[in-house]
Amino acid sequence: DGSTLPITSEIKDKKTTIQKANNSDKPFSAFHLNTSYDVLEYTYDDVILQGQAVQNERDALNKMVERYKGDEAIFIADRGYESINSFEKIKLSGNKYLVRVKDIHSTGMLRGFGPFPYEEFDVWTKRTLTTKSRQMILNLILSL
Repeated sequence: DGSTLPITSEIKDKKTTIQKANNSDKPFSAFHLNTSYDVLEYTYDDVILQGQAVQNERDALNKMVERYKGDEAIFIADRGYESINSFEKIKLSGNKYLVRVKDIHSTGMLRGFGPFPYEEFDVWTKRTLTTKSRQMILNLILSL
C-alpha cells in the first residue's frame, strides 16, 4: 500500500500540491511513498517517491517489477495498484502476484467480470489481451 507523507503547504508546486483536497479550499502538499518490502529478509528492496498531485501507484508497481532482480517473488499490493498491464508485467517477469482490487460495485476492473452471486468470492479468469479490434477477433474465431 502506498503511504502519504504530508509536507508543509507553504511549498506549492505542481508535483506535490493538490489545490483543493478533500472538498476543501485549502491546498494540501505531500509525497506519496511506494515501497517493495521483502517479508523474509525484513528489508526494503525498492522505494519510489512521487509527488501527491502526480502519484500513480500502477506506474510505481510496474517500475518496481521491472527493477526487481531477486529470486522468484510474490508481489502483494492493495487497491490502487491493480491493472491488467501490471498483472501481465509480473507474469512475464516470472513472478506471481496477489492484488486486492476495488469491489464489483465500484468503477474498478472487476466490474466487467460479473455478475457474481455472492459478495465475497475467489474467481479464476482468463483474458486475451490484444491490440486488434473486437470485431476482428470475432471474425477470426468464427473463421476457424
